[in-house]
Amino acid sequence: MKFHINRENPRQRIVVPNPAKKLSGLDNETELELHALNGAIVIAKAEMTAMDVVSMFWSLTGITVSLLASLAHACGTCDGCGYCDHLCDTQTVSLPEVILEAAGLPLGSKLAAEVDNNGNIMVCLADHDYDLSDVPPDMLALVRSTGICIRALEEHLMNGGIIYGGNDGDVDDF
Repeated sequence: MKFHINRENPRQRIVVPNPAKKLSGLDNETELELHALNGAIVIAKAEMTAMDVVSMFWSLTGITVSLLASLAHACGTCDGCGYCDHLCDTQTVSLPEVILEAAGLPLGSKLAAEVDNNGNIMVCLADHDYDLSDVPPDMLALVRSTGICIRALEEHLMNGGIIYGGNDGDVDDF
């Protein structure tokens, strides 16, 4: 079950609702472990039995499948156009720090390459924050193996639009 926590002020403390603690079986635990992940926080028992680990693993797998389903819903299925094969083989553009500094670009800038009418390659600052180069290779392989359209995924990464969220099913608001 999901719980939606509304915070008017981002500095406001996050409080785990009592029904969530009860459903998770953490309501009477005195020692907990907090895992700060990229985009998520997982709270678990500090000490777990084998069955606790199996249960937690299965629950996290369910979340993973749900997130993958969100990608599939947003991106659709691959139509065999070959675009994904081209994108997945593309290397990122990188330049030595000295050249970035000379161009006045911050270190770590996302770059794009374009070819002009004379065949000259021009490197410029990309107009997006994320693309397929930001997806770990193993995850990209997993996404490809499920038949999700890589071209659509690239578009969603580049435009940064929301593809998950809202009250989509079994959610309680707090």
